[in-house]
Amino acid sequence: SRPRPAGSPVPLWLARVLVWRLGELAAWREQAQGPLQRVHQTLFTRFVVLVEAHHAEHWPISRYASRLGLTAERLNRLVRLEAGRSALDLVHERLAREACRRLAYVAAPISRLADELGFADPAYFCRFFKRRVGCSPRQFRQRGLGS
Repeated sequence: SRPRPAGSPVPLWLARVLVWRLGELAAWREQAQGPLQRVHQTLFTRFVVLVEAHHAEHWPISRYASRLGLTAERLNRLVRLEAGRSALDLVHERLAREACRRLAYVAAPISRLADELGFADPAYFCRFFKRRVGCSPRQFRQRGLGS
């Protein structure tokens, strides 16, 4: 004595089967992509460790890639996938962060800090720093001192 819905139950069954199959497909894809994603994350972590160890040596991206057993193009694709920017941008970001740290905590002349960071030319260091940070090393230091 319950009112029956109009029409056939087949569309409802088909919808349920479709949702179930899509759920299975999503689980299968997640399982299939899991190991690949872990490999990408492992390679990315190894790249970051290499950057930490060698940022002041100004390695070309091809050398980082070679150490990881990749081509420079594959390394760039991997870094873009994991970090959303190029491998070189990540290396330059680390170098700029180290420059900021040293300018803030080491009372050495800027030319010496530039040399310690692998810049043969202090003027090039100043241009690099200004491009990355938005102010010159001297201005950065003065702001840090509250002047």
